[in-house]
Amino acid sequence: MLRNWVYLIIFGFGALLLSASAPTPPCVQKPNNKHVNHLCAPSATLYVVRHAETDMNADGFVRGYSDIPLNANGRAQVMKLRQMIHGVPFAICYSSDIVRVQETAEILTEESGVLILEDQRLRARNPGSWEGKPVKEYKKVPDEMKRDVETNWSLTGRVFACFDEIVSEHPGKNVLIVTHGGVSRIVLAEVFDLQQPPEGVTVEQQIEIDEDGAYIKLIKCGEDWVIEDMVGICVRPWKKR
Repeated sequence: MLRNWVYLIIFGFGALLLSASAPTPPCVQKPNNKHVNHLCAPSATLYVVRHAETDMNADGFVRGYSDIPLNANGRAQVMKLRQMIHGVPFAICYSSDIVRVQETAEILTEESGVLILEDQRLRARNPGSWEGKPVKEYKKVPDEMKRDVETNWSLTGRVFACFDEIVSEHPGKNVLIVTHGGVSRIVLAEVFDLQQPPEGVTVEQQIEIDEDGAYIKLIKCGEDWVIEDMVGICVRPWKKR
């Protein structure tokens, strides 16, 4: 009887170690669109980018709706991104109404003079009472305890409702969307149908976005959203255990 218990303990401990050391999924840098019907009606092509760095980003605080400008490093980051998308003939630009996003949009469209329209639905997640608090403290608290923080369901709903209107208003056109890192990640999570990462893995580790320039090239094909390309982005699709 004692021997059986010893075996069970050893087996259970081994299984725990195996679970804890589950391999990190490989980085996906290009979407697999082989299953997509490319004969769908022409859609607007959305180039989705996030704003560049502010002092609150650099210092590790929850930004949310705080109206803070880009810092010097942030402005340099936008110039690098502008070179990456140089040559794309944008018909229009949509931006969140938050200052750091507006400033990013203005720098990106400075040469082309493309019209910028603001839309509050492109704002970051509403952090509620966590606005301005340290990101490290925010990440320690389980999501179910953050009762006044906007849910994934709400954030996803308003962002894709905005996208739906944009593609219907600008068929066949290239549209620049300047928004926030959290919005970019919720778009990728939705289109890739990502599962919740394992405990101890942050969403920033699951979806890495290069701060020196990254974009998502997104179209709508029928009822499906399709990522045609993504640059400066690494997605790690963890599976549920």
